[in-house]
Amino acid sequence: MLPESVKPGISLLENDNHGLNLVRWMHQCELMKHYYQADKVFVLQKIDAGYEVIVSAADNSMQLAPGKIFDADTSLLQRMAYSSPDGLNLDLTQGTADEYPDEFRSILCILSRPVHWPDGSVFGCLCVLNARANENQHVSPLMLEPFQILLQQDLALFCQNHRIEALSMRDANTGMLNHYGFIMMA
Repeated sequence: MLPESVKPGISLLENDNHGLNLVRWMHQCELMKHYYQADKVFVLQKIDAGYEVIVSAADNSMQLAPGKIFDADTSLLQRMAYSSPDGLNLDLTQGTADEYPDEFRSILCILSRPVHWPDGSVFGCLCVLNARANENQHVSPLMLEPFQILLQQDLALFCQNHRIEALSMRDANTGMLNHYGFIMMA
């Protein structure tokens, strides 16, 4: 169960004091982009408004910049976020371009792995997009696993920090604000 102060439907980008190292996440996206020789690599968070890009590797087009939100009913993104833990290797040449968001129209293949909150609920997914047909089309998303684990460990630490902060502000026996809690609430 997530701490009360953690709202999974609210974007991590809206919280200035989230304590997550998003720069490290961005560097990992850059590393995956280089490894897979991909066009775009990014992390999506499932929020109340849809799916939001939290971090992405540097990209000249800026189509998938942090803060970009996709509709919640986008079937492709739902499929990626709710896939098995092993992830997906999707060949988009089989479908019609109308099924995908505009930013995905030139993409030929997608590698993705889902990312979960510590309680097992869906956080979002890690995505690698490639617009060129090459040997990477048949590469397993297995190399995304270390990044997937890093993201999930960071989310676990994020939740633990929220629990510790809540415990440090209240008396264990009464549940009332302690001295520190009063100072913080003032």
